[in-house]
Amino acid sequence: VLLDGIPCEVDKENSSSSVLYCITGRRPGFVPPSMKIQSSTGEAAIKEDCVFRYLDRWSDPATWGGEAEPRAGDSVYVPKGQNLLVDKDTPKLMAVVVEGALLFEDEKALSFEAYHVVVKGGLMQAGTIEKPRRNPLLITLYGKRTDVTLPRMGNKNIAVIDGRLELNGSPKTPTWTFLEASAKPGDTKITLMESTNWAEGDQIVIAPSANDRNQFEMRRIVAVNGKQLTLDAPLQFGHYADTLTVDGEQISVRCEVGVMTRNIKVFGDESSDEDMYGAHIMLMGSSKLVKGRISYIEMRRCGQAFNMGRYPIHFHLVGNVPGSVVLGNSVYNSFNRATTVHGVHFLRVAWNVYFGHKGHGVFIEDSVETNNVIENNLIMRGEASSALLMSDLKPSGIWSTRPLNFIRGN
Repeated sequence: VLLDGIPCEVDKENSSSSVLYCITGRRPGFVPPSMKIQSSTGEAAIKEDCVFRYLDRWSDPATWGGEAEPRAGDSVYVPKGQNLLVDKDTPKLMAVVVEGALLFEDEKALSFEAYHVVVKGGLMQAGTIEKPRRNPLLITLYGKRTDVTLPRMGNKNIAVIDGRLELNGSPKTPTWTFLEASAKPGDTKITLMESTNWAEGDQIVIAPSANDRNQFEMRRIVAVNGKQLTLDAPLQFGHYADTLTVDGEQISVRCEVGVMTRNIKVFGDESSDEDMYGAHIMLMGSSKLVKGRISYIEMRRCGQAFNMGRYPIHFHLVGNVPGSVVLGNSVYNSFNRATTVHGVHFLRVAWNVYFGHKGHGVFIEDSVETNNVIENNLIMRGEASSALLMSDLKPSGIWSTRPLNFIRGN
């Protein structure tokens, strides 16, 4: 057994034909992760996503050469071949440049703060779709419109260039559904059409049923009893739900209810509201190298008004991205759209809840984009924005200029 090219001594006493135990050797330096298993009968086939990593813990003084851990205002560089495990809260860092791997331990709640995060050919990972993160993670991004910006990337961001981003929180199933029965003003309980895994303390949004689009309501769940939710305050407005019969055909007419809370949160700092300048995630580079799987995260104080290309979630001129997804996320009160698909093909954007964004919700930008799947999203209350294109003055939930995409179930 070779791990990163280093012999791993097989523990024959505890190993079997189906399970292999070995003791790792000392790694002399940073090398890209690799795994090789060979026996007298040949070499074992290893799945592409099966990776062993030597880890350097943030909390270990040896990670920093025996020196003090990074302090507020410091920058951190993760070179190619290094796997840095964040196992404690970080101070407010200036820049984090990742050419190796930046990983988040999933043993407790963590907080990570920075002005810039640049993943340049490396990996930033908190959970995977196959094994989502269980514990809370709060990523807070800092910066002002007048601060220094990086070419093409801007600031107050997670910018991925020829790298991989894995932010995968615990799934909310479903992320949105319908009311089973109408709710009246003064009600403190609502009943949903289906059972969910929503929990006490989660924030929800209830769509309006009147002509007044401002009759949406945000509430916290204080108790869950099957499909019935108890709310933290009485409803101010009525919300309709019933099945109507029209010309012998039954039509379900019901208000939607979406859950906004996720255990991975990417927030702009508290100053974001002052000049509508929030956090953003941007992926760009070669389609052979870029992969973004962003699922079940919560974004607030995000997007940057009057700043083209600075959207909460933005795939930018990557080309074919068949393994990438934007799945089950919530974006709340964005200053600049919610998700932008620009020069990208085969991206799946599904089961997201977008609420209160300025400009379009999902923006398919240049009319060259093809074979993207935009499905089962709940997109509510887009607001006119004079900070973007003329079309954003009359925002759409989904804006597409190319018919060769799949838009369904939204």
